[in-house]
Amino acid sequence: MKTFSRLFFVFLCIVCTCNVSIANDDLLLKSDYKSVYIEYTNALEKDKSAQNYLNMCKVTYYLNDNNKAKEYCNAALDVLDSVDEKNNELRSNILSVMGNIYSNAYNNSKITFDYYNFAKELKEKNPQTDKFELAKLFLNMGYTYYLLNEVELAEDSINKALNISKKESDPKFSLISAGAYNDLGLISKRKGKYDIAKSYFELGVKELENSGEYKNINLLSILYYNLGSYYKNNTKEKDKAYDYFHDSCLLLSKNIFIDLKPGVDIEKIQENLKVFPYDELLNYKMAEFYIKKDKIEEAIEYCDKIIKVNPKNAYSHAAISLLFAKKFQKTGDYSYYQNSRKYLKTLLRYAPWLEDLYYNAGEISIYLNAPVSAERYFKKYSESCDDKDEAYFMISMAYFNATYNKKLSKKTFKYAKKALKEDPDNNAYKLLLYSLYKTTGQIKEAEKMKI
Repeated sequence: MKTFSRLFFVFLCIVCTCNVSIANDDLLLKSDYKSVYIEYTNALEKDKSAQNYLNMCKVTYYLNDNNKAKEYCNAALDVLDSVDEKNNELRSNILSVMGNIYSNAYNNSKITFDYYNFAKELKEKNPQTDKFELAKLFLNMGYTYYLLNEVELAEDSINKALNISKKESDPKFSLISAGAYNDLGLISKRKGKYDIAKSYFELGVKELENSGEYKNINLLSILYYNLGSYYKNNTKEKDKAYDYFHDSCLLLSKNIFIDLKPGVDIEKIQENLKVFPYDELLNYKMAEFYIKKDKIEEAIEYCDKIIKVNPKNAYSHAAISLLFAKKFQKTGDYSYYQNSRKYLKTLLRYAPWLEDLYYNAGEISIYLNAPVSAERYFKKYSESCDDKDEAYFMISMAYFNATYNKKLSKKTFKYAKKALKEDPDNNAYKLLLYSLYKTTGQIKEAEKMKI
């Protein structure tokens, strides 16, 4: 069994969340949003039409600048109202994006569905409505229901989107189908129907592979990640899991705007932030930079900015908590501990059904030298998947780290033995027990653990 850590995937999920918004015009479907932003800005300067304001609304929304997106949407509606424009198709598109904004940024389900339902009413009255827009609206409504744990409503809305897309021959509808299959997979996973979830994720991958120029790299990366999670947590095919995780990371790395290798020019990041102030990845890198420089107040400023961009993204809370926890482990500075605990308390609030987050919380607790908390989180993780051996191993390590150079806790031995019992051929578990037995003078027992 390969050793696997989710620490990198916490960072991955800041950018690559479980749902991907799908654009509605060819330029946004095929291009990266940052280059489109420049083109749409120039167009708006020449013609302040409702459509151009809507275009700016969409691209700023995809760039996570939700406040600016809301301003552009309101401006688009003002233009329509000022000319007594009866273009209900355009109005419904604006209202649909406003629903996305309130769902993503303001966590207000009532206002979200007010916008969605008004947009849906206008579209359903129009026999000439854009089918892609209507399908996308149903897909967004379904995912919002999913976040609220309204599973039946979510399935109904997502299947409506899928039924529309399946009747269309335009390859861009593959994006709708792939997004629908991903969301139906997530719903099946929540129900505990893991094999069905896997089938949906595979269908999503197949749709994107046949979508040609409309292939959405972020969505494909998410589908690979979800398949990796399936193989890791529900089968013995761990190598297949790592292959999917690797492919997921590889795809995402191709879609990142800046070079994120160690030593990246911080001035380049700051320059990009002037144009794209709400880019989560850029703000994360700035927070990481300032934490390494021990400039805690500056780091918190960027961390809070990430949370404001997407307050419901539990993975953002996990990544930020981890940054502070690592710094606490290195320095012992209590302020880092306090900040780590602050974000740790909130990371499970928005998605308590995601088992990976309990694993993340356990790892963070290890850095915070809090073995009891680590034990609680890893045990919760082990209840929701078949990967109990790794959970037991991590609990053992949590107690081992907390009692280093002191009397070893009985729980260090207890969970190391439980891990080995689950996977008797695992050399890492044998090595841990070998070290524990040797440290405590149990030489005969140690000899049994030699690899």
